[in-house]
Amino acid sequence: MMLEPNTDDAWNLYNLMSVGDIVYGTCHRKITKESYTGMVKSERKKMSLLLKVLKFDYDADTDLIRVLGTNA
Repeated sequence: MMLEPNTDDAWNLYNLMSVGDIVYGTCHRKITKESYTGMVKSERKKMSLLLKVLKFDYDADTDLIRVLGTNA
């Protein structure tokens, strides 16, 4: 069952996080490849990330959490 996020979710998560935690998430990356003939092909790939938190910040204007970390 998927729950609808509300504006308090990011703030509450920010208050629960600490440096050293492990965070899992998915994202989309645009991958571009250039062939020998110079033709460029790009595609979007879905990636899964597992990060060990080094630093994090909450942006109240956009209700987002920014996480800086290393691959775990």
